[in-house]
Amino acid sequence: MKGQKGFTLIELIVVLAALAMLLSLGVPRMQKSSSELLAISKTLRDEIRYARTMKMTEGKNYRLVFQEHSYILSEGPKRIKEVLIGQDFAINQNFTGNEIYFSFNGAPLSNGGTITITNKVSKKYCKITVVPATGRILLINKIFSGNE
Repeated sequence: MKGQKGFTLIELIVVLAALAMLLSLGVPRMQKSSSELLAISKTLRDEIRYARTMKMTEGKNYRLVFQEHSYILSEGPKRIKEVLIGQDFAINQNFTGNEIYFSFNGAPLSNGGTITITNKVSKKYCKITVVPATGRILLINKIFSGNE
């Protein structure tokens, strides 16, 4: 069988094993960024709900101020906490003055709007909607891709 060209079975197995190892490094990172995006969105949704509930039940003036890579929860002039979401993610929103706060009946005083948290690497995103009349906070438990 001299003169035949091709790969042996062992060479093919080695190449396939190397490809499998390379893929196993990349896939968990993609899954991590998607789960991290959903976790950031759920945390922000919960913070907005907290601010709304505190105004309705205790009359406290909580507000959230949005920046590109973070948001700040404050009670009046007192800063409660700042949450950094990381450089791979961005917050885009359409609230007046880049902030949201609520009236005693739960409706947003800064008008309703939508917050989009985007993974800048994968172009995937989640949307949180604050309904103008009622203040209801909605997050579809889904990650959207850039072409949806």
